Amino acid sequence: MTISFLTLTKYCIAVGDFGFHLNAFFGPILIFLTVFGIKGQFGSYKKLLVNFQVIGFVFALIDFLSPTLLHTYNRTLVYFSLSHPFGLSNDSIEWMIAAYCGIFCSTLCLLAIQFLFRFWAVFDTKKLIYFEGLNYFIWIVYYSFFGCLWAYGVGHFFALDSYGTNYLSKEILDKYEKNITGIPILSLVSYDEEGKLRWQSLCGLSIITGISTVQYSIITVCLPLPFDFCTYRNPILPNSRPSPHQSYYFPPYSSCYPYRMPTWKSVFHRVFLSVVSLYTQLSTRFSELGYEDYED
Repeated sequence: MTISFLTLTKYCIAVGDFGFHLNAFFGPILIFLTVFGIKGQFGSYKKLLVNFQVIGFVFALIDFLSPTLLHTYNRTLVYFSLSHPFGLSNDSIEWMIAAYCGIFCSTLCLLAIQFLFRFWAVFDTKKLIYFEGLNYFIWIVYYSFFGCLWAYGVGHFFALDSYGTNYLSKEILDKYEKNITGIPILSLVSYDEEGKLRWQSLCGLSIITGISTVQYSIITVCLPLPFDFCTYRNPILPNSRPSPHQSYYFPPYSSCYPYRMPTWKSVFHRVFLSVVSLYTQLSTRFSELGYEDYED
């Protein structure tokens, strides 16, 4: 079974690396076209699109340099990496993994901000002033704050202690042929040896749950059914037609639900699976493109 885990892990890493190279090639092209080629979008919305692409590239870059793997084992969620880029220590890479998770959170926040902007642009144009000029820094602070909070929650509360090391050492050795003390690793160990919930895990899980709830609430509120307002006409949209709402909502709607929502759902499923009293063994790569599951 070890061979199966290692083989599929290499496959997932290869898929993620391919996604990084695609991002590195098409990302600058997308930014160039957004900044210089699109004439019918608001300046603030262009900034959102560029920010989203840049943060996505940083996300993919960290994953390329040090692929972050997730492993779920008997009510425990493990973040770890099998590589040491630039000869960095385990502690440094563990905080890199935490930062990687924080950037994942920032992309979720940026998507929520995009939905809020589009909602105001269609239904409450006066509030677009909050995206103009220096007010735009409000949103930079917004996604940066939640990203840093998420990263701190993972890096601090999921740090592996002696109990977690003893609990997971055999599993990591059997599945990945690695000594747990020789790899960078963070873990959400939900229960102690007496079967009681650990407060560190609850704190970290509460941070993740709270942030994700806020972002998904914004998306839910700001995403009306695409065909409910097809006859709405907005005077500030260029060449406004009887149904600009469809074309204005379709990009985030189509990019969010078919791809990103299932991915985020899978991530949060892994997080909460570690708290449920189920005995499972799953291994996953935490990646924007390659997201493969395999079960023991």
